[in-house]
Amino acid sequence: MREPYDVLGVPRHASAAEIKSAYRRLAKILHPDLQPGEPEAEARFQELQGAYRILKDPALRKRYDRGFVDAGGNPQTSPFEEALREAARREVYGEGDRPKGGARAKSGNPEFGGFAAGADREELISNLMAKMKQSRKGVFGQAETIPLTIGFAEAVRGARRTIELPSGALASLTIPPGTENGQILRLRNVNPKAECESKPSLEIEVEITVIPDPRFTQDGLDLLCQVPITIPEAVLGAQIRIAVPGGAVKVTVPAGSNTGTILKLRGQGIHKPDGTAGNLRVELRIMLPAEIDPGLEEMVRAWAENHPYDVRKL
Repeated sequence: MREPYDVLGVPRHASAAEIKSAYRRLAKILHPDLQPGEPEAEARFQELQGAYRILKDPALRKRYDRGFVDAGGNPQTSPFEEALREAARREVYGEGDRPKGGARAKSGNPEFGGFAAGADREELISNLMAKMKQSRKGVFGQAETIPLTIGFAEAVRGARRTIELPSGALASLTIPPGTENGQILRLRNVNPKAECESKPSLEIEVEITVIPDPRFTQDGLDLLCQVPITIPEAVLGAQIRIAVPGGAVKVTVPAGSNTGTILKLRGQGIHKPDGTAGNLRVELRIMLPAEIDPGLEEMVRAWAENHPYDVRKL
């Protein structure tokens, strides 16, 4: 498994802003939706998300740098815990393999749990392990951050996604309508270990990256786009299909439409969780043919001689 720094292509001293910038740049390149037919695209993208999850979280990044978690974000036993385990073993067994004092451990030591004389080894070890778990709860009880990249239509309309938790378990995430780039969504009461239901729960934060759609710009809850039309469609009017987030709809181009004419499609803009939605404002742009053939040129010349008009009144 590659180091997160290598996956993101950043040095170990990279700032949080540099890490985020590197992730967003690579996410737009490596997203599986942008690489159809690439069997390894999903694996590369998951590796990228895993690396960003570790380096984005300052606490988790620090633990990785110190060797407390591996490149997959899985906890590794720290040297302190190993030493504490060995101290507990010595407290119970001494230097040998049998309990000191027969079936009982020696008298209690405040450093190892403060047990009274005669406490048995099972109780002593159980208490020591409980203390170690409590010390680690400060890390595993915090919210962890998972990066998730979604399409523009999913952000506008809302969606449901299945995401992989740090434990390897899967969880269902609701992406509300109107989700914005950089927004944090939260999954509460998530079990940090897929294999053990008794583990304390976490709050998982999901940081959203939205892949922009170059066809649309946003103005509040409204979306704006430009749609080209032909000369016949502009002069005579027509029924045309235009793209909307997540699909396409049919609209009427009124006869005599001009470049700059605005068509308003109600409810086709940004949706919000409360049910409100903006509009899609479509600006028409008259496009000439790629090549002006002699027939079109002759027709326009003849028409212009008998129908002069001024569009630049000074």
